[in-house]
Amino acid sequence: MSVHYTAVKRFKPGYESEGYKWYAKTKNIGDINLEQLALEIQKLTSLALSEIKRLLAAIVQEIMDVLASGIEITFENFGTFRLYLKSLGSGCTFNDLHPSLVVGFETRFLIHPALQRWANAITYVRDECKTSICL
Repeated sequence: MSVHYTAVKRFKPGYESEGYKWYAKTKNIGDINLEQLALEIQKLTSLALSEIKRLLAAIVQEIMDVLASGIEITFENFGTFRLYLKSLGSGCTFNDLHPSLVVGFETRFLIHPALQRWANAITYVRDECKTSICL
């Protein structure tokens, strides 16, 4: 398996004085939606497409509910999903942090070592393009 990338010219935040450098950026060649994912799974199983779609929708809903309750989710040999809050800083004591200062959240995926070993075996192929936007 190969991952395609392109080169983008930018400066490293906080190190603007060093000038611009070239960095590798993955080249996304598309995306897949729930319907397409269900079709791919159907090829590997004996389940009906409607069953797979209901199952995937239930998994997505359950992941959201579990993360919102403060529990992280670990898939063996894959990784862990965690919810992180974003908030504005305030005062010097615990009581100074009012709920109104919570401004959002983000979900992070922490890769499992087994998946990381698989990823480390991937080859990388640079797309020959001289601009930061390759089509």
